[in-house]
Amino acid sequence: MGRGRAGRADLGAVFVAVDAPREEHVPILPPVDAVTRDDLAYMRAHGRNAEGYMTGRTVAERFGWDYSDEELEEISERARGMAEQAAEVHVLFNNNRGADAPTSARRMRQLLGQDPGPSPQEGQLRVG
Repeated sequence: MGRGRAGRADLGAVFVAVDAPREEHVPILPPVDAVTRDDLAYMRAHGRNAEGYMTGRTVAERFGWDYSDEELEEISERARGMAEQAAEVHVLFNNNRGADAPTSARRMRQLLGQDPGPSPQEGQLRVG
């Protein structure tokens, strides 16, 4: 894997770290927090619904997940570690069910001491 990361870094690509179920039988990437650029690191949080990964027939069944505060703290620690090597770290929640993703993102921002922004019910549109 090291040679592959080096190749992507040479191309200016950002490695995508993944948060996903941590079950041995789940066909998903392991939690590798590689940083290939000093200006940007990126993580996608797909939820930890192991049963959904194995049996889900829809995207919502596979990725629907309401992260606990403990799980969000784990992701926050991973993001902090990546921030030691990159100027910015972007973490995107990809839950695909209701307000799971924006709710989790908002709670994580609070754990990181950041302004959580409006609630998912208020909605938002940021340009630029």
